[in-house]
Amino acid sequence: MYYTPDYIVNYIVAKTVGEKLKTCKNFEDLLNIQICDPACGSGSFLIAAYNALIEWTIQYYENKIKIQKGESQ
Repeated sequence: MYYTPDYIVNYIVAKTVGEKLKTCKNFEDLLNIQICDPACGSGSFLIAAYNALIEWTIQYYENKIKIQKGESQ
């Protein structure tokens, strides 16, 4: 069995999901993103995409908390 190397998975996710995340202004925008991995191999693309969504969400809420506390970004 052959698995796609992590650096290729990360590159593809950065150039697809990552670029789409850059256009998200709020959580509602994030919820409108649809991701499909028709190959359904090891799941490495879906896991990496999921991690990108999680990281965006964490950053979004950390920034929101800073704004509410009156801290600069």
